Amino acid sequence: MFFGNHKTKYSYLITLLLIALAIGFYPLLTEKGEEPNSDATEPLAQEVTSPINTKLVMVTHYVVGEDLVETKNESYTSLTELEQKYAGWKIIAKTDQEIKMERYLEDLSPKIKNGAYFGLSPDGYFTLYQGTPNENEVIETFFRIDIDSLESALPSEPIEQLHQGIPIRDLAEYNSILSTYSEFSMDDNESR
Repeated sequence: MFFGNHKTKYSYLITLLLIALAIGFYPLLTEKGEEPNSDATEPLAQEVTSPINTKLVMVTHYVVGEDLVETKNESYTSLTELEQKYAGWKIIAKTDQEIKMERYLEDLSPKIKNGAYFGLSPDGYFTLYQGTPNENEVIETFFRIDIDSLESALPSEPIEQLHQGIPIRDLAEYNSILSTYSEFSMDDNESR
């Protein structure tokens, strides 16, 4: 006989059958008979999907003043898209319902820029007020002023300005005024 024994004959037939099945089903296993896509192992997160609607919470931190928190609805298809749209912002938290972003600005908060004054409190402390010192809306108290040293070192006009309130317009002015009057601060031991 041609194959010699029955075991070899059946092994040969089974091998041919498996090869024929593999050739016949190969086009069904790939997309439309094309070669398999080597990119098929990329994560699904990279695929473009329909836009996602979410609540965006944006927090701006300032050198001086309160943080500003803004909330808006936003549609996006990827976090990269949001990062590009909001350059300078950092995503700090993400849930299914919202994304929280923050940024830090070397500036005064809008509230400080729009109506803050340095002044002298009734008990002699260098203070930052929302509005003039007469309105008495304290934002921050810094240090006690040595009034005797202040009056002997400066003309009466800057001292009167301090009592009336010195408006703050920008960060440089804020730092300059704070630095100038800190020279007249009293130590805790001196104020007792």
